[in-house]
Amino acid sequence: MRFFCVTLALTGALLAGCGGSDDRPRVEDSLQDYLGTVNPERSSFPVGAGIPRVRPNACKDGHVRVPKGRLLSDGAGIWKRAFPEEVALWSCVVTFGDLPQEATVAVTAGTRVVWAVALPLDAFPVSRTPHTYAGITCEWPRGTPNGVAICQLATRTGYAVAVDRRFVTVLSWKAGKRVFARKQPGNSPGLGPPSATRIVHSETHRGIVCYWSTTRGGTALCTRADRHGYVAGVSRSAAIVLDERGKIVFLRNHS
Repeated sequence: MRFFCVTLALTGALLAGCGGSDDRPRVEDSLQDYLGTVNPERSSFPVGAGIPRVRPNACKDGHVRVPKGRLLSDGAGIWKRAFPEEVALWSCVVTFGDLPQEATVAVTAGTRVVWAVALPLDAFPVSRTPHTYAGITCEWPRGTPNGVAICQLATRTGYAVAVDRRFVTVLSWKAGKRVFARKQPGNSPGLGPPSATRIVHSETHRGIVCYWSTTRGGTALCTRADRHGYVAGVSRSAAIVLDERGKIVFLRNHS
């Protein structure tokens, strides 16, 4: 029952109404200002292709955070940057005349663009090593065809939950087998934006986001980054899966 109450509190943040502020216009305006200060000959953007313009409504939050001081680099190691504060990575489209160019944009908490490079967000590999908060470990395994996150107790006991773009699964360490699986819905209303006041840390890799809370000993919940589909989580006492409306479809204690 305790995990039920804790999870509903944290899930309430994830299942919040779809209202809230939209940062996209401010990011697009800031990116346009930023492009006006960049020397094209010293940037990754095309030279002589026309005046750069940010395509309206083409900026999307990539749900990837780069911590203060961590080096961000593309896979080839050509375009890289470390930032004096945490930034969020966005994906935008910049046009040069009739030429569209996908760009990765670094945005501060104040929606100010501090860096942009003419490469898609997928060109920047992000560490998918296991991260542990409040006794719950989540990881994004490499080498899988679809983005997937797996969360479990740091002791690797009890149950583990796995969320990818197509399925949600619960696995038993003791039994060594899958105890629950359900296909993600093809069409769904989607979750509202999360409330940061109840979340101590979040990470997004390959389209799957996980949120940690230290409430009542520690809980982690994962879902698709587009917030369509199921929410699966692990606490110190149990594993749970909920649909977008907060209805429990799986709940089992670790012991």
